[in-house]
Amino acid sequence: MADIVSGFYRKKDIEQLLTTTEEEYKEPTWPIELPSFQEYKENPESFQFGPPAKAKHFFLSDEYAYLNQGAVGCALKQAVQAAHQWEDYVETQPLRFYDRESYPYLIHVVRRLAKLTDCDPSCLVMVDNATVAANCVIRSIKFKPTDTIYILNIIYPAVRKMVNHVAAESGCQIQEERLPFPLQSKEQIIEIVRNTLGSNVRLAIFDHISSGTALVLPVKELVQICHEKGVAVLIDAAHSIAHIPFSIRDIDPDYYLSNCHKWLNAPKTSAILYAKKELHETLIPPIISHGYRMGFHAGFLWPGTRNYAPFLGILTALDFLDAVGAQRIMKRNHDLVVEAAQFLARAWNTDLLASADLLGCLACIRLPSVLYESADSVSERCVEVATELFERKVEVPIKEIDKQLYVRISAHIHNQLSDYEALANAVHQLVAKYQTDSA
Repeated sequence: MADIVSGFYRKKDIEQLLTTTEEEYKEPTWPIELPSFQEYKENPESFQFGPPAKAKHFFLSDEYAYLNQGAVGCALKQAVQAAHQWEDYVETQPLRFYDRESYPYLIHVVRRLAKLTDCDPSCLVMVDNATVAANCVIRSIKFKPTDTIYILNIIYPAVRKMVNHVAAESGCQIQEERLPFPLQSKEQIIEIVRNTLGSNVRLAIFDHISSGTALVLPVKELVQICHEKGVAVLIDAAHSIAHIPFSIRDIDPDYYLSNCHKWLNAPKTSAILYAKKELHETLIPPIISHGYRMGFHAGFLWPGTRNYAPFLGILTALDFLDAVGAQRIMKRNHDLVVEAAQFLARAWNTDLLASADLLGCLACIRLPSVLYESADSVSERCVEVATELFERKVEVPIKEIDKQLYVRISAHIHNQLSDYEALANAVHQLVAKYQTDSA
């Protein structure tokens, strides 16, 4: 008996909307009034970084020095408000939106994201977050016991758990290679991968910007090395959109994923998953629903009734990025994090985990050794230090790397140098406290 289907997930013109050229494509008529950021379009220099941006464009409290953009992001105030507008609009006639209007709006967002990341929009889908995207890729591949998954020791912990899970299920092998710290150049990473990539590797997984160590990896070169040996590559780029300039077309990965709610400041939660066209049929969406096997986008966009407001709120975040200038924002944030990292290293008489040319808008700086050298457990001390900094109104993550503690700072448009001065002073207070306690 044939399936009886209806709704947007079976619309035949989804593919047409995705493949229409830029010259022929017509933007949908929007049912709500969205922010235009016209003042920045007319005069980009009128945008001011630091406290003015924080007050005008974020809900952030002034109580804290907020230096952890990389965790869950910090949504643009106007993007959150736009998402709420979308929710209100949907409820004026829910079925009209879900069954008749939603897909042109959503596909427009996909096209905008594809333009930003430089890829074919028919190869890009939206998902809830990077972890969902990584699950889709890793759990869709039918690994055999003779296969190997290649990873580096800086892999994101959640992705490591996915790899361990599929290895336990399939019997495949895991090859993990270690990066030496501190790192001085991207060539060190390239040579390690070139010299260790085995012949039985089915999938290699690399971060574009590593979460725990804040490194920008040379993913284009790593992809080339893998493809020369017939190895498929997943780039876990949870931090990349609006963080660093990049082109998916240029990198040429088999799979690429990134969050929109981190550095793009889109509403929580929203992310992208890219897959080469020949791999679309092999990817299993996170939820099997009516759109499954009715096209790449239908399978992912329709998991059942869901709230699309965060996805549609991406549009406002993109408009803001365009109005202020993506390159301007990324360069300013990078310059600030390098300046801040060097300032902190001098203040504490320590060093950076990696050279400045391996940084984006994140950096790891070693903490004074008195904070951890006598600890029974460096891991537990890591949590204690983060908690004590939080109590001193500094929101920043502490990372344990090779039995030493590092602070991972971020820089975004709402930050200024005084945020890092607050961190430096808080750490000096902790150093004095630990020295007194050990006396």
